[in-house]
Amino acid sequence: MTVHSDSVPGRIYFARAIDYRNHDEIRSSFDAAAKALEVHGFEVVDPTASLAGWEIVDGSVVPSGVEYGQIVEGELSQLRDCDLLLVDMSIPNHTYFGCIAEIVYAHLWKMPVAILVSDSSMKTRPWIQYHADIVSTEWSEIVAWVGALAGPGQTR
Repeated sequence: MTVHSDSVPGRIYFARAIDYRNHDEIRSSFDAAAKALEVHGFEVVDPTASLAGWEIVDGSVVPSGVEYGQIVEGELSQLRDCDLLLVDMSIPNHTYFGCIAEIVYAHLWKMPVAILVSDSSMKTRPWIQYHADIVSTEWSEIVAWVGALAGPGQTR
């Protein structure tokens, strides 16, 4: 497993499904990730933090009155300011268009990528393996791997 960067990550961009999910589900998945990773001293960044003013259009969660380019560019800017991408793709049979794009950008930017998947068949997909540093069905394995990047003694 190769880490893309020599720097110790401090900010983690947490990507996950938002389409066809309610605000509480989206928020609770972030809260769980932040709680699991804060022990290692990481700041977890939620690109959906401003969802309160958003609406659902054909199942997609989008901010009212904002151009699609603004959404994508804004999230890419947040991703670029982070040190690691953590992606939760654990909902079976869900479409992860935004997450897949974020994975590719992070890989191209030489950013470490950790992906939680729904089942072991996802772990063997060549495109996932190529773009990620770790792919697992176990949240605890992802958290341990991310924690190892912080180095020894990096807990609160």
